[in-house]
Amino acid sequence: MPSDIQGKIAAILPPSAVNGCDEPAGVGGNNNEFSVAAMYEHICGFDRRNAQLMWKKTWQLNVTERVRCFVWLLTYDRLLTNSRKSRMGLGHAMCNYCGNVEETTIHVLRDCNLVNKFWLQVVPLEDRNTFFMENLQQWIYSNLSKGAKGRIDSAWCDYWATACHCFWTWRNKEIHDAEFTRPIYAMQHVYRRVNDYYQANKTNRLMRIKNDMLVYISWKPPCGSYVKLNTDGACKDQNRGGCGGIIRGSQGEWLGGFARGLGNCSAIIAELWGVAEGLSYARRLGFTAVELNVDSVVVVQAIKTGRFSSSVGLPLVKHIRRMLDLDWEIKIEHAYRESNKCADAMANIGCHLDRETIFYDSCPIRIKELLLADELGITTPRIISM
Repeated sequence: MPSDIQGKIAAILPPSAVNGCDEPAGVGGNNNEFSVAAMYEHICGFDRRNAQLMWKKTWQLNVTERVRCFVWLLTYDRLLTNSRKSRMGLGHAMCNYCGNVEETTIHVLRDCNLVNKFWLQVVPLEDRNTFFMENLQQWIYSNLSKGAKGRIDSAWCDYWATACHCFWTWRNKEIHDAEFTRPIYAMQHVYRRVNDYYQANKTNRLMRIKNDMLVYISWKPPCGSYVKLNTDGACKDQNRGGCGGIIRGSQGEWLGGFARGLGNCSAIIAELWGVAEGLSYARRLGFTAVELNVDSVVVVQAIKTGRFSSSVGLPLVKHIRRMLDLDWEIKIEHAYRESNKCADAMANIGCHLDRETIFYDSCPIRIKELLLADELGITTPRIISM
């Protein structure tokens, strides 16, 4: 059996009579209703999760709306290059500048001699091999994923997206405007455009801040005889899921922790697994009064209402609600992620496990600083809309 199929099966709760009868589900769908659209996407090999990830990365870019729309077209390779027009019977497919090279999307934005020198100036030497060898989809994904600052004083993903939009705009103006010439200092021109948007966006946020409230978030110890259970789930590269959690007493002392590898699943399923594993772990340790903190509003609502759209997640929700009905006291509360850092760290550990569960009687070295910060009541600022 292929390893990716094994990973998907591993992330599904085993069948149980108490979960009720099996429900029909169309291949590729997220609920128990057959969907022609979902079946069509499955036949075409369209992965909605990857599309949603690219959508999220694109619209989180700190650039103008015009540049975001351009990147979205770029993601689907819909730029009207000479190669594309040639397939429509509208002229030749060659690059107007290079002459004997087909003008594809990757050529006009990266490989053309007009833009290649620009990238050599701004791409670090150690990254050039990957940058210039990737295909279009890999190139887009890797550059959208880079938020760290490099040689330029801005997030790389923003600078890259703005530069690509400039190259495409300049290419079109050269074709349709005989008097247009490209900026001599292209690198500074792109940087100035990125920085101008940063400044405008900063000013806009300052104008809106009067409607927001700044609060300081920290981990809060449980009340009375309760223990605090924080859980979290995470999904890393290639949908590799993991969950984790930590149980602490009224003084912030470590009472137990766990991390589990889940196989292939979505982040929300990993969150549900974190709650299920955390409650089972607290039950085995003999705790009868537990404050459960989860940083996902969707998960908290699903547990409280018993409703969930996914046919994979619904059995988990039912399983969690059955545990809540046992003879113990459970308080479920939403917690901001700033107060859930230890559980998040445990979930990240789970993402690197091969479908196994590790229990920690003492705090792992890698999260000792986070645990100490919680014990000391160190706060993190967060702006909340009123």
